Formats: sequence, structure tokens, C-alpha cells
Amino acid sequence: MARDFEALKVQVSDIAFTPGRDALHRIGPLLLRAQDLTATALVRLQALDDSTYTSVPGSRASLELMASLVFSSSLVGADLAHVVLANPYEGTQFAGYPAEDEAARTARQAEAITKMNRHLSDTVHQLDLCATGCHYLARGMNEDLATAPQHKPSTIEQTAGAALSPAQYSALAALTAGGKLYESSTRGLGVTRVTAQDGTRVSIASYRALAKLGLVRADTSTSLFQGQKITTTEEGRRVLALRRPHAGLGTAMTAAPGIAVVQKARPAPGDRTPSETPTPHDIARALADLLQPGAAPRDVTVAFAARRQAPVEYRDRSRGGPVPAFAQALHAALYGLPSHDAPLPDALGALLQSTHTATAPEQETAVLRHVAEQIRDAAEIIRRYQYQAQWERLPTEAAEQLAGAHDQAQLLAQALDRAAPAFSLQPTATATPRAQAPQPRISTLPVDRPPSPATRHR
Repeated sequence: MARDFEALKVQVSDIAFTPGRDALHRIGPLLLRAQDLTATALVRLQALDDSTYTSVPGSRASLELMASLVFSSSLVGADLAHVVLANPYEGTQFAGYPAEDEAARTARQAEAITKMNRHLSDTVHQLDLCATGCHYLARGMNEDLATAPQHKPSTIEQTAGAALSPAQYSALAALTAGGKLYESSTRGLGVTRVTAQDGTRVSIASYRALAKLGLVRADTSTSLFQGQKITTTEEGRRVLALRRPHAGLGTAMTAAPGIAVVQKARPAPGDRTPSETPTPHDIARALADLLQPGAAPRDVTVAFAARRQAPVEYRDRSRGGPVPAFAQALHAALYGLPSHDAPLPDALGALLQSTHTATAPEQETAVLRHVAEQIRDAAEIIRRYQYQAQWERLPTEAAEQLAGAHDQAQLLAQALDRAAPAFSLQPTATATPRAQAPQPRISTLPVDRPPSPATRHR
């Protein structure tokens, strides 16, 4: 989180705007980002308070520091909201009021600019406090855990292997007895498929993920048309033997270099299996569906208020905010924060939500690479329908548009592959926060076309 606060501080420090509509459009996204950081800090405080870390000597100071981070980050949002309030708007007065002349308008804007700059200065100060507090929190927690050997993760937990999604784990289990990777001819088109020894179909995306992790391998001495035998590697069998350990205090999520946020223990075995446990994205979608079935969680907010018959001590309280933030809070309260090696979700909507917690450099690199793999799968789908459009003699422009989309998807995946490692590299001394590398232009390149189905008769 320290990196997130520092990045927002740079954005606020370097902001330039014109009072009025331009200021609102520029301050608004910063205010929403500050609210997201406050929600994230609160979720982690709740998870930390519910974990067994509270039994470690010195943990009270860490909890109090985390609470102060929640307070400071909320002040960041309040200061940015004051900027929005002080912004001079150009609406029309009620009928009967004298029209505002240019001199009065200029004076009103000058007064507003002074107030807005003062609140922006306060915002930068609070962001600096938040970033500094994160670094001190990380150091204090690491020192506390270093003096408590009983809370250190065991060797088997440290070498438990690659984390897998439920679909990938099921695919690995199905391929334990062997399988086959082959090229299937469907309507004259070549489609790569994977089948387990017992006939179970395995997603090609899951197989590629397992092969990339070195958990399975295919015998490339034979062609895909004959079928390549798939075997499980020693590492794959080890991951299956260990299965999924329940996360405890020893499993931590890296929030920034050197910052570890400890999570609470998971529910007892038998309560829920990993595949049955809802993800934050599942909770967010369920909440959004209450407003409108199929609504995107990012487009929905929630609000809570006490009824008039409620006890007086909280009768006037209310809470509200975006659905994804509340979904993360609910998930963390019920199941604890995700571990640093938690598998990345396949659904892009869930992957978007995971970026709120995947803030370590290695996690950011993994997310971008995961998106690149998703785009490659999308490119394969597009190419399949491009061939299908040509085979079925659909209008020529349809096939050309699909070909262009396929080429751009491939270039986009390659660009993400080149950009992803930069997040894991330490910045050089001459690097500036606002420096940006030139982005390659995406252009449509010629691709190989399938043979023209001129002789086909329908």
C-alpha cells in the first residue's frame, strides 16, 4: 500500500486544472482512488485484528498504527472532497438575481483557487503520512514475527508449489493418470484439444497454465495429429499430494516491498471446500444482482443506515460505498485476506477486482502476464471465427475485421509481455515517477489465411 499512497501523492502534487468543469473531471478520479485505498486499509485492519497475530508481543502497536492509516487515508478523501466543494461551478442563478459580471466571476474563482490549493496541500501531507506509516508498519510486523518462531511458516508451506485455481487443480487431478494433446478437425478447421485418460475433457487454457508451471508435459516426439501423450511431472504429483493447505498466520500477503499483512485462519475443514468458498467477485456480483440482474459490480454502490427504532448509540450512523470494496470487506471478514500466492482468477471481472489487493511488484507483473495469456486465448477464439466466416462465405468485411482484431490482440499480448517485467524491477536513480516509455502503435499485420473454400458446396 505504501507504493499506492506514494503514487497518489505524485498525482495530487502534479495536478493542474482550470476551476470549474475541468477541475471536477480531474479531482473526481483522485477522490475515488483515495476512497478505494481507505476501504483496502480498513479491510486489512479487520483481517489483522481477527488473526492470531494479536497473540504476538508488540502486535497492539501494529494494530493501532494500522488504524491510524485508516484514519489518515479517510482524511485524504475528506480533503479531496473539500476541493470538490470549493470548486466554483458555472450554473445559472435563480430568476430575479442580478447576473454575475466578469469581475465578480474572476474574484469568485480566485477565492476558490486559494481554498482548493490549501486542501490539496493538506492532501499531500496526509498521503505522505500514510506512505510513511505503511513502511513503519511493515518493519514492526516483521520484527514481531521474527521474535515469535511458533508463528513462522513451516518448510512445507513455503515450498507448497504453485497456487492453482479450482479449474486448474481439477485439470491436474484429471491428468494424473495420463492424457492426450491432439489436433481435432472440426469442419475442416484444426482445433487443439486435451483429453484425460478416462475421457474427461480438459480446457486448453488450464492445460497451458499447468504446462507453463511445469506440472505437466507433453511428448513432442509425435505430431499433434497423432496425439501427444501427456504425463504429470514430479512437481505436479507433489502439488497433488500436498493438496491445498488451509491458510493460517504463516501465510501473508505482500502489500509492497517488505510489507507483509498477516491474514486470519480459514474456516475449519469441512465447513467449506476451496472450490465452494465464494470469491470476493462472487459476493460483489451477488450484491449487484440485487439491484439489477447482470449489473456490473463496479457500477453499483451500497448504503447502510440504522432504522429509527435502533439503539441511540448508532441510530444516526450510516455507511456506503462501491460494491467491490464491500465485497472484499465481507470476504475478508468471513474467510480472511487472500495469501500472496493465491491463484489469479480467470474471469476478467474478478481479475479487475483482484488488482486492489495485488499491489506487490511481483503480483502486478503476474496480473499483466495473466491478462496477456487471456488475450492470447481471445485471439485464438477470434481466429477460429475468422476462419469460420471465410469457410461459410460470410461477407468479406466480417472476415477482414476478425483478422484485424486477431492481429491487434496478438500485438497487445506481446506489448503486455514486454511491459510486465518492469513492475518487478527496482527503479533507477534517474527514473522519475511521471516518466513514461513510448508505447508501440498497434497496427494490423498480414496473417496467414486458410485455404479459400472455393470448391465447397453448401
